[in-house]
Amino acid sequence: MTQTEATGEPIGVQDLDQLEELADAWVEHGGMPLEALDGFFSALVVGPGSPVPANEFLPVAMGGGSPGAASGEAGQGVDLLMKLWSHVAWRVRQPLPGGGDAGDHDDGQELAIMPIIGLPSAAVDPDAGEGDADPLAGIPDDFPLGALWASGFMQGVAMREQDWERWMQDDEDLLADLRDIALLGVVDPAQAEAMGLDWEDRFDLEERWELMASIPLLLQDLYLSGGEPDQAPTLH
Repeated sequence: MTQTEATGEPIGVQDLDQLEELADAWVEHGGMPLEALDGFFSALVVGPGSPVPANEFLPVAMGGGSPGAASGEAGQGVDLLMKLWSHVAWRVRQPLPGGGDAGDHDDGQELAIMPIIGLPSAAVDPDAGEGDADPLAGIPDDFPLGALWASGFMQGVAMREQDWERWMQDDEDLLADLRDIALLGVVDPAQAEAMGLDWEDRFDLEERWELMASIPLLLQDLYLSGGEPDQAPTLH
């Protein structure tokens, strides 16, 4: 199979829906839901060190004993995962809002560069104008927004832990950013204790939203400062 183009391209809505359905089944066998996959691939795409080969990260993404492992479903899943990889690689290269002329961006472009996160059904005021709608309307205050994305990202970091640690030793801002992402993934006191984090420092819903909104800039900064030419994984 040929490599995904290094520049990447956005994933289609139909492919994304199919991947989400497959990923929901993989979760039962230790795989990742779609939101976590997006975080996982984000860390792999922008991370330091040598590229993680597909045969190393695909079992983590799909889990062991996933349904359809011996059928065409497995091949479809791999193809869709590589499209998601391509999407993430494309996304970190896109101009960010505020980085050019005011007319260069629209709401669709801003949405396209945001991480893929799951939200509960939210009741937005139908009388509110498009610019006035509260993106958090109807979402419970204790909803762990972005937690799965953060968990996936930290799993990606763990695949090249020593390289990330060396990178953080030279960049205190990166150390603080990764602590915030780790804290974003904390959903209960026991998990916080196991990770050496203070449960009382957890983010509220608005802080979670603001942190996720800052992720595109963080990923682009990491991508540009990584010092390694990005390379799409080759499947054999």
